[in-house]
Amino acid sequence: MAFSVARPVAVRLAKRDAELGAQLKINSSRITGPVEINESAPLLQDTGFAPVTAAAVCRTAWSHRGRAHSEAAVASLAGASPIPASSGNTVRNWLDRGGDRTPNKALPMLALSRMTFATETIGYVQKRQAEGQTKRRSAGA
Repeated sequence: MAFSVARPVAVRLAKRDAELGAQLKINSSRITGPVEINESAPLLQDTGFAPVTAAAVCRTAWSHRGRAHSEAAVASLAGASPIPASSGNTVRNWLDRGGDRTPNKALPMLALSRMTFATETIGYVQKRQAEGQTKRRSAGA
């Protein structure tokens, strides 16, 4: 009896998965076109930047024209700049929670993909772990 219920549910879920996969491809192609023709196009060449992430970064740069003049300014704009949070013998930084939240949402996925696929980032994380940092701390979180 359970099989007669489980099979139709599995078939329905498989069809829905196929539909969502097709919608995802359509949406990705719709986003990729505009991203490829503006200033954020070079970001697509970097490891970890997908069209959605590049679009989030581009949106921030366009909405705050002239404020993204350096890496520090971009970090501040995205709410990812370090704030000293040292006390006594502990020296550490916290991340600023202000700024534009849109690129801030994209940063963790970018960091995770770079920690998995970018050889420079993998080497950096391994070096920081050898110094006694946790993997999360090595990533800057």
